[in-house]
Amino acid sequence: MKKKVFLGMVVLLCYFVTTGGGPLSAQVYRDFRPLYQIKTRYFTIIFPKESSLSARYLASFADRVYEDVAAKLETQPELPIPVLITPDQEAFNGYFNYYPGLVIVLYETTLSPNGSLLFDDILYRLFYHELTHFVSLVGTSPSAKLLYRLFGSLGVALPLFLVPFPFTEGVTVSFESQESLGRPALGRARDPLIAGYLRQDILENRWKSFPQTLGCYDQYPGASLGYWYGGYFSRYLQDTYGMERYARLWRYLSNPFSLSPLEDVYLPFSNLRIATGAFRNLYGLSLEEAWNNFREAMAIQEPVLMNPTRLSDLGNYGALTTDGKALYYYDSSRRTVYRRSIQQKMDGRERLLASHTVKEQGTQQTLGSPQPLFTTSLPVEGLSVHPETGEILVSTYRGDRSFPQLAVGIWKDGRWNWLAVPRLSESTWWGPHILAIQSVGYQRNLVLVTRDGRVQLLFQGSLSSIIWNPVASADGKKLYFWMRQGDQQKLVRLELEHQGFAPETVKIRQLQEARLPDNIAWLRYLSLGKEGLLAAWNDNSLYRLVRFSEDRVEYQTIPLSGGIHQPQDVGGTLFYLGYFSEGERICRLDYKDEELGVKRAPLSWIEAGNLINQISPLGFQPARSSTSPEGVDETAFPIRPYRDWGAVLPRSWFPLVTYNFTQNSWGFGGALLFGDLTERWNTLVYGTYNPQGPGGVNLSLSSQFILYPLLLSLTVSDDFFPASDVGPAQRQSLLSLSVQAGEEAYLGGSFSVGGGSRIEANESPYKNWDWLRVGATASLGYQFWYSVFRDPSKKPGWNVELLSRALYLPPSGGSDFFKGPLYGGFEVFSQGNLEWPYVEFTLEGAWSPMEGLGYGPRGMGYRVGGQNTTEQARYRSLVALDSPYTTSWYLQGTAAARLFTLEIQKDWGTLYSQRLYGNWGLHGAYAATPLWTISFPIVADGEAQPSRAFGALFVQVGIVVSPTVTQLARAHFAFEFEGGYTLAGNPYTYLGLKTAL
Repeated sequence: MKKKVFLGMVVLLCYFVTTGGGPLSAQVYRDFRPLYQIKTRYFTIIFPKESSLSARYLASFADRVYEDVAAKLETQPELPIPVLITPDQEAFNGYFNYYPGLVIVLYETTLSPNGSLLFDDILYRLFYHELTHFVSLVGTSPSAKLLYRLFGSLGVALPLFLVPFPFTEGVTVSFESQESLGRPALGRARDPLIAGYLRQDILENRWKSFPQTLGCYDQYPGASLGYWYGGYFSRYLQDTYGMERYARLWRYLSNPFSLSPLEDVYLPFSNLRIATGAFRNLYGLSLEEAWNNFREAMAIQEPVLMNPTRLSDLGNYGALTTDGKALYYYDSSRRTVYRRSIQQKMDGRERLLASHTVKEQGTQQTLGSPQPLFTTSLPVEGLSVHPETGEILVSTYRGDRSFPQLAVGIWKDGRWNWLAVPRLSESTWWGPHILAIQSVGYQRNLVLVTRDGRVQLLFQGSLSSIIWNPVASADGKKLYFWMRQGDQQKLVRLELEHQGFAPETVKIRQLQEARLPDNIAWLRYLSLGKEGLLAAWNDNSLYRLVRFSEDRVEYQTIPLSGGIHQPQDVGGTLFYLGYFSEGERICRLDYKDEELGVKRAPLSWIEAGNLINQISPLGFQPARSSTSPEGVDETAFPIRPYRDWGAVLPRSWFPLVTYNFTQNSWGFGGALLFGDLTERWNTLVYGTYNPQGPGGVNLSLSSQFILYPLLLSLTVSDDFFPASDVGPAQRQSLLSLSVQAGEEAYLGGSFSVGGGSRIEANESPYKNWDWLRVGATASLGYQFWYSVFRDPSKKPGWNVELLSRALYLPPSGGSDFFKGPLYGGFEVFSQGNLEWPYVEFTLEGAWSPMEGLGYGPRGMGYRVGGQNTTEQARYRSLVALDSPYTTSWYLQGTAAARLFTLEIQKDWGTLYSQRLYGNWGLHGAYAATPLWTISFPIVADGEAQPSRAFGALFVQVGIVVSPTVTQLARAHFAFEFEGGYTLAGNPYTYLGLKTAL
């Protein structure tokens, strides 16, 4: 195929860079079922029947939120936008999208505030965040509005592509955190957990530069930097310089035609400023100066203890728990749950701790080596180990990444028993039964679950009353959990009566809340300690320890580097997670109370009369539907069936300009984008005309259809190429249909019909094809990969794929269609990468049992239309093993070992370099017949001889870089230079490019 570039397709490039291309293969709803709508002044809210309450609640404030966001950015709420609510995605998220149509999507599920999102009203904060994306990118600049009105939804791609990542997420995170419509200031830009990451960077002198937060920095904590630094930086600008100047900044940022740069431009290698940046014009100082001032404002203004006792390597850990004998935790980079035995050091020797015993004098508890227990495909969010049976209660997800489902499973000795109760999380043992949070819409309820799936509702949350982190006393008679209502956080206690943990005997005796000291705020985590409850608190510093007993609270006041997270008490020794600049560690608290500045205050428990209506009646029952919040008039928002009639019209269009590199010829045309707002299908149609061509119009149609779990892709193209020095004009046509399903274990298949013809002078460009090609493939594979913490250039894991291929070549010249040759082949690809030492192994190849179809280093070869044709096979085409010949079977492999990895993480102006790495290894190949010629030193007499075997020794050096401009900073490019020496006695070189988003 002749190479050509579509200059107008920069819009689609913007899409892939800014979103990673995800929604192209996304689907909002798991299946096809009736959808309904509520219309407000500015929104069409679309939802399935089971999300009606959430939709009505959203409708009650959506218009006022739009007006509020617009007022802050000094614009008007002019443009309408659809909002989709889906209960089918149970991993909390939402997004603003413009492909194929402009839409906001909200996942109807909940999350634990123990993580990085402590929301009081989940739906409200989520909607505020996503709507701010729309208003800031489309609604502030007249130019951005014009692009949208002229070109439709894809007109939004250019502003989004040009705005730096810390600003696109900074405005949303800061706005979600502001006081609005009677709700308190609460969100990530107010949350001291998020600020703690920034403050820890300052403590360790690892403060991230502005270019690093663009998406260039690919170490821990990754893309979160743009949200965390961006959110707090936007809040800093708003608080320091006022909202008026911040609104003017966004009018500049969202204007894709602005000619002035954001930052000052200097003459290379000098301090001579040749252009003044828009940021300086607005704020009177450079962006770099403002960033440095922001750092000073974020610094901790009190002494910090800097020597925590670290017991593990850096990692990405969570779900820390104990059974008194060991610590258990989840390592998300390796997707594995580990156990580390707790041991006592005494006189230089170690012995296993058998039970919860008091520490002996002169002994110290430490940890054994990590023991991997099991690996998961989806994240683990909680662990609880039964103290008697050793069964591990795992709060995680099931399904796949397209539609993850909240689930709780019981694991022991390699066997799983999954509870048949949906939407459970934060589970913990209550005797032989389970205490858990069950999500119902955006509401979180406390439930008691038996192993056979019976559910008793104990305490019901609401849309604006969030509960989390339940724990139970050893006798099961006291249950504790956190509750957030607006800016008020409560520690709630349920006192129960029961007989031998029999659920049918459970009675609720009392509902109480603790009267906490006013200065203890932003409480997180909850676990049972030796003498009461353990938690952590923060007041814009780092998280510190809190201990609750029946009548007293003790709280740490002097912060410790890394903070104290997820504390666990084992026989009086405290283990916890420390959050450091480069990752997380398991730590042990060795400081004395006096060194930690521990203060004590009385603690009392009072009747929680205002919560009494949230206690469940007795008896087993399924979780109720969400409770309707006060002030929502259900009659004010009538519900009607939804039909997406707009899908029959283009969602967007844009002009195209084509350039053919081979013949130096230009073309022009346009493209239309169609699609369903629920993202079940999208179609891109384009047509172009080349005046130097044979007269035909280039047409292409590319469609994706999602029938979960199947992804179907359809491509139809008809392209014309001008005559050149090597031959006449040509026509090439293709019809291709493919289907795929699965992620780790996956299936795929394709069917295609292609044709081509040579077009002589005065011939019609639409003459019959000179040749046709009919092909089909079927594939089956399995893959499992994980990352190496702090070295994204390594990817341990493995992948095996088998592919069968059929190829039919109808005779040319109008002969009988069914009298052509039929070919078939089988191809295999396998790869396995070791973590330490890092070695990559690849074995791949193909076999054809039929004459006329062969395989070789360049791929699959056959003859069509009187010409020898080569197509890419499933395996790689390696320059080191190159040969134009094919044979009946072909096998090749590579073994490569890592020589070095050099972290750079440095900004060089408009380019950022992440790392340099080097590999060395061997390529080898073997074929059914000789495909190569080899010479000295393999052949003794030095004369070249044909060979069935071939190989090369190579060295490979790669450098990973990113542009520091626009959203391209989130695209990481690995340039790999390979040089080696083959058995033919020839040196070779190769420059490759890999990309990652």
